[in-house]
Amino acid sequence: MTPSTGRTVTRGPGEARTAVPRSTGRRPAAPHTGPEPAVPDAGRPPGVPHAVPAAPSPLSLRDVRITDHATGRKLVHGVTFDLTPGRTVGIVGESGSGKTLTCRAALGILPAHFGISGGSIEIDGTDIGTLTPRAWTALRGSTVSAVFQDPASYLNPSIRVGRQIAEVVRVKQGLGRRAAHERVLGLLRAVHLRDPERVQGQYPHELSGGMLQRILIATAVAAGPRVLIADEATTALDVTVQAEVLDLLAELRRTTGLALVVVSHDLAVVARLCDEVLVMRDGEVVEQGPTRTVLHHPRHPYTRLLVDEHEQYGLDRFRTPEEDA
Repeated sequence: MTPSTGRTVTRGPGEARTAVPRSTGRRPAAPHTGPEPAVPDAGRPPGVPHAVPAAPSPLSLRDVRITDHATGRKLVHGVTFDLTPGRTVGIVGESGSGKTLTCRAALGILPAHFGISGGSIEIDGTDIGTLTPRAWTALRGSTVSAVFQDPASYLNPSIRVGRQIAEVVRVKQGLGRRAAHERVLGLLRAVHLRDPERVQGQYPHELSGGMLQRILIATAVAAGPRVLIADEATTALDVTVQAEVLDLLAELRRTTGLALVVVSHDLAVVARLCDEVLVMRDGEVVEQGPTRTVLHHPRHPYTRLLVDEHEQYGLDRFRTPEEDA
């Protein structure tokens, strides 16, 4: 029992017992002894909502350097870019320029003896250097995913494709058998495969290269990742199927806010899909900027060489009259 000026109030478990004055039934204010607390957005005009902190970029690279620790050779010398939702960054360059190594570093799948020797990579604001194997398993597929060249080599030839996609959604999203089956059919429709019911029951060897690439894309986006890395994903396809796959990636970006990293040696692909482009040579970024600026007003001799070699058979067909003006 409290003194005559108050009464005992019993709180719930874990809460303190507090004396409340009889006269008001309210808790007495503590005496103010310090400076006035800061008021957030004190200068905000009436009717303007409070500022909301910006969400971290789905993928951010800062001066990333990659070294072969077995030989001491430095293979990538400082790659920097930020990927925001619904945007696409392209990485172009000749074979051996460091494009794929950069992407493998972002996925945490560098080859043995290779490692990040400088800079940092963040996924959703988390430095990947702090991730445990279990944390990586949780991130891959659900936050960051990838599609590579030669889709047949990434699918199990002895398991029907629908079952392979279903395994992803059951493990990553905890769906039951029936819900997973419906999700698979929805994904196959989303990647514009005809007769999804029939396709999901087929084996990889029964499908064409273009269909397999769509299956791989459906598998990669099954768990709703924020970032998709497409590493030479259209290289082995003929021109017509390549265009269809590029349109599909653009549609996924537009409808879901998916952020894309597109790796290619083909400037026509980059011109069609990317907002920003990095040009790499011998492990270095020799030019970087908005795609339109880099491809139409190249500054580095190597970029000019790439453009000159491509525009006669690839780049021009994606230029619009406005861009040429």
